[in-house]
Amino acid sequence: LSGCAVVDYESAAPGQFKGSLVVLWVDGNRNALDGDGLFIYVPFGDDALTFVRNDASSPSPGSRILRPEAFYTDGGSVPRGLQFIPGFNAWGYGPAYIIHDWLFRARRCLNDNQGTPEMRKISSVTFDESAKILAEAIRTLKGDQLSGSLIPRATAGPISYRKWRKTGSCKGEDISKEHQEIIDSLLTAQRSFGTDSVLRNLITPRGLRSLNMRNDDQIRAVSVFQLN
Repeated sequence: LSGCAVVDYESAAPGQFKGSLVVLWVDGNRNALDGDGLFIYVPFGDDALTFVRNDASSPSPGSRILRPEAFYTDGGSVPRGLQFIPGFNAWGYGPAYIIHDWLFRARRCLNDNQGTPEMRKISSVTFDESAKILAEAIRTLKGDQLSGSLIPRATAGPISYRKWRKTGSCKGEDISKEHQEIIDSLLTAQRSFGTDSVLRNLITPRGLRSLNMRNDDQIRAVSVFQLN
């Protein structure tokens, strides 16, 4: 846990989560040593996941309100050997992990002098602040003391720092055309029938629904949060 940034979980000021969180499973990626596979975060328009930081955190310009766009994520990059411990599951703090992963996705695009307007809003966020934001988000979800203090500290280490500084990967991390079609169909349904209706239809008596793609593959909805 020897890190590049110092994270004081106890002093992290809780913020506020709003909106909905839908995560679609794409690939189990069982060869990975951490995380829980590959997933797509789907933002539901006006009901998209939003994290509002506490003014007491002194947010850098543009970082008080964080609203991720659609992107690929592996959830919490928790080593598989630790995921059986309460609080250390790769989705134990799902909304917080989405916010943190989005900061890294945005930073890698900014490193390549690319990025959407939403990404450019958070161009002033530093690596140290990204770890602080994760601590704030976990505190907002009322994380327990052990995982809440260790996870942000671990993500402030040298491995994460290399990912933060990485270049040349922005375009390669773009959502594929087929996956974008799934996202667009969900957003069209959300605009027509409302968020609550779409979320109810993603849930079946046996769990969360699989969505068919043109090549007959399936991707499965694995996490649904409503945070309002």
